Amino acid sequence: MNVVAIGMTWLMLMNPKAGLVNQVLDVFGIQPAWFASSHWALPALIVMAIWGGVGYCSLIYLSALQDAPRQLYEAADIDGASAWAKFRVITWPSLLPTTIFLMVTLIIGASQGFGLIALITAGGPGDATTTISYYMYQTGFQFYRFGYASAIGLVTFVGVLVLTLLTWRAQRGRALNG
Repeated sequence: MNVVAIGMTWLMLMNPKAGLVNQVLDVFGIQPAWFASSHWALPALIVMAIWGGVGYCSLIYLSALQDAPRQLYEAADIDGASAWAKFRVITWPSLLPTTIFLMVTLIIGASQGFGLIALITAGGPGDATTTISYYMYQTGFQFYRFGYASAIGLVTFVGVLVLTLLTWRAQRGRALNG
């Protein structure tokens, strides 16, 4: 989803005076200052990012579930396998490549978490929501230290590459071949 649409929607929902989320939490005596408090700002951004990505992940998983081999489920039913056994032996191994794909894309996406932070908090309050990507932006385009910013980008790239390769290597040979 568009980062601006996500951000503006959640800004309205978390509005301190008229936001639906704050009205519901007020019933329980909780009144968070979402983007004014260093304690609440990062969790609020995390909720926004998760909400923005859940639809994508759900759609990918739904597609993968429809591709699961039916004949294996039929054989498991004939053998009297429990629902847990079918999940553990058939469903999970058939979803493993999809899970690895989503893990890799989400790791890459999380390393680029710039849009919501730039739109809503600008790294604040204080440095509470400054992530590596926002710090790289600040270093390069606000402090004009382009060499240092590009070094941050290169180290981030290497880190994401290593995580991606480790994730890919961990799943190799474990997927169920239909």
